[in-house]
Amino acid sequence: MHVQLLYFDGCPNWQETDQRLREAIRVAGLDVTPEYVTVPTLEDAERLHFRGSPTVLLDGADPFGGKTAAFGLSCRVFQTPDGLRGAPTVAQLIAALLDDPRVESVARYWADAWSAGRVEVLGQFYAGSFRENDAELTPEEFGGHLLRWREKFPDFRAELVRVWSTPETVITRVVYSGTHLGDFTFLPATGRSVRSSGLDVFEFDQQGQVVQHWHETDHWDLFEQLGVTASAARETDSP
Repeated sequence: MHVQLLYFDGCPNWQETDQRLREAIRVAGLDVTPEYVTVPTLEDAERLHFRGSPTVLLDGADPFGGKTAAFGLSCRVFQTPDGLRGAPTVAQLIAALLDDPRVESVARYWADAWSAGRVEVLGQFYAGSFRENDAELTPEEFGGHLLRWREKFPDFRAELVRVWSTPETVITRVVYSGTHLGDFTFLPATGRSVRSSGLDVFEFDQQGQVVQHWHETDHWDLFEQLGVTASAARETDSP
């Protein structure tokens, strides 16, 4: 894939777009380096079909539209989930690189729901009834579980480090981190920080909502980081 970033000197948003583009390339697992193209004159803008700075081209195509905009040396804005912005989001760039809109949905799920606690987005992401591993849940039930977890780790963050896209699924590797500031029934708040990774597989229906979510992570490793020993766990689990 040929990735280009077009901009003009003095554009306030091209460097932020560059940072996000590089992160998106890393998360998408692509072995490419962006080509940087400066557009100094109006004649260059017309020759390069440049509709504003910054512009990202993937194999010569503009994944963010703008086909009706005039060529010229103007700042460009992008439609994002948070409104018009001077740069596309990392999630939008990953989805464009992998040519899969489901990827943007999954990336936003990790950022909005798990890292920011915005459980209202779950009703758009999950179908009205879905399965997480073998458990059948509604978005509202899952949201309750999520908020209770974030009560234990108020600064909980899910960092998307790798994503794969197949015709049937979107697969992610995520690194979780947080500080244990809320009590479990068997473990008072320790103030310790934890870090663990997880692998998740999302299956979508034809409406673009998740109907099956396969989740795997080493929960025991997480509790070991909090100081829980095997003997204490056996005592906790005993009737």
